[in-house]
Amino acid sequence: MNPDGQEALIHILLHLSFFILTWWCLQAFRFDVFIRRPESLKGRLLIILFAIAISYSVSSFFIDYFDFSLYLRYLFFTL
Repeated sequence: MNPDGQEALIHILLHLSFFILTWWCLQAFRFDVFIRRPESLKGRLLIILFAIAISYSVSSFFIDYFDFSLYLRYLFFTL
């Protein structure tokens, strides 16, 4: 497997794992306070979109953090 394929696989797995974690955490949130019918199709779709938005932001943060930490070696060593 080439490095680009490995990186793509890691990104996909990170995005999916953070989506599952976010979905699980959002189940504890009371959407009935803000949404008229949270069990309806529109309510469920809104919850899924919230989960996607939050999980993408969190996983992108961790991916960027990891990438930037790898670039720190160029601060001290020029190879």
